Amino acid sequence: MLSLLKRWGVLIVVALGILTACDDSFDLTLDIRQTELINTLYTDTLTLRTNVQYLDSIQTNNFILVGSAADAEVGTLRAESFFKVLLPRDTLRFTVAGNNTVIFDSLVLILDYNYQYGDTTVAQTIVVNRLTASPDTARNYYSFERMPFGEELGRFTYRLPRNRASMRIRMSDAFARDLISKEGRPELLNQTNFEQYFKGLRIAAEGPDNAAIFGFDLIQSRMSLFYRNDAADTVSKSHSFYFYNPARDALNQIILRDGSAFARLNADFSKGRLFANLPARRSIPTQQVGNFGYVHSGMGIATRIEIPHLQALQKPNKRILINRALLSFNPSARNFEAAGKVNAPPPATVLLGISDRNGRIVRNASGLPIFVPDERNPNVRMERNYVEAGRTYPDLDITTYVQRLLDGKTPNNGMLLMSLLNTAPGNLLIVGDQNAVVPAERMQLKLFYTELSQ
Repeated sequence: MLSLLKRWGVLIVVALGILTACDDSFDLTLDIRQTELINTLYTDTLTLRTNVQYLDSIQTNNFILVGSAADAEVGTLRAESFFKVLLPRDTLRFTVAGNNTVIFDSLVLILDYNYQYGDTTVAQTIVVNRLTASPDTARNYYSFERMPFGEELGRFTYRLPRNRASMRIRMSDAFARDLISKEGRPELLNQTNFEQYFKGLRIAAEGPDNAAIFGFDLIQSRMSLFYRNDAADTVSKSHSFYFYNPARDALNQIILRDGSAFARLNADFSKGRLFANLPARRSIPTQQVGNFGYVHSGMGIATRIEIPHLQALQKPNKRILINRALLSFNPSARNFEAAGKVNAPPPATVLLGISDRNGRIVRNASGLPIFVPDERNPNVRMERNYVEAGRTYPDLDITTYVQRLLDGKTPNNGMLLMSLLNTAPGNLLIVGDQNAVVPAERMQLKLFYTELSQ
């Protein structure tokens, strides 16, 4: 139902931004006489077609995740990771001038926590293996990929203890002594030579599905070798082999250099009650799963949102100008019932990817995913942060996107409501679709527009 908002105004210039996917830009300039009436109309009843969508290509560069977790609704997720290890400095030495003694203490993999998802009270065994090929610093890795590995270097049965900042795994003494023996040889002269000797590490978990997945800080996590040069020394010396060299860019933002790490994520939908057939079907209408949409970045679940009847706004001899288009939704009450079971609150940040006709995210020439841009700055993607106090997300402003759909400048293949892996690899969002049983949980498109005579 359309209702007239009793408002008068003069529209001088409307500048419409562009979606990252498009190479063309445009300005729509309207010269309206001050005496001409502009009627602003409103509707919130346009049909939204929604589907739970499976995304099979999740980029997982710059993640170290390990463990397994279960969700009764969506299934189980198991994570393992592969990463390069960096030489602390060129020509690495353990001895000191006048003393060639090196007394080995321990070699420890120290992984600083920055994320957890699932039941941390369930024990699982973390296994560390030596890679037989190094990850490529220059390429993107996806959730279905893995690296070859061989020799086991460490094993530790583990549950998350209280007040611990890191996971510590004692590694092979034999490997550590071999590493020390390379002093003065080509293997420890520089990073290139070191990679020929030591390709990197793989960490994985053995144990039940219903445990937890842990994420680790890429900058602080390390492999540390502790040793002494004299039996009388009371304090060990150490060399720490980090996984990245942090630096700052021109905007003073931290960037990660030299290293390479990625996670393999194995989702098993057959162990959940809702989406056993999702990988094969790729898409399931939300009305088949209780009129709910789902978002789970680790398992590759997004909610596809289409506006199939948008062109119905068009009228003969009229030009439709979108003044504001707001997509409104909030987590369902069921979201918090699920969160209590698996430690999976709504994701901290959500955004909208541009979908192709098959429900896959559109990518640019460099292979990077394309998102609906921010209305204030079309050069960056629009993001909305979860407001815990109100259990809500601010409306997503999709004004430019909807205008371009109307004008035929963007294919009407829909948007993908999703979260990013770096903010929520296990967090779950459940949202009501347009026909959800609880009216307050229904997704809504609020559209303010003007009809202009041509």
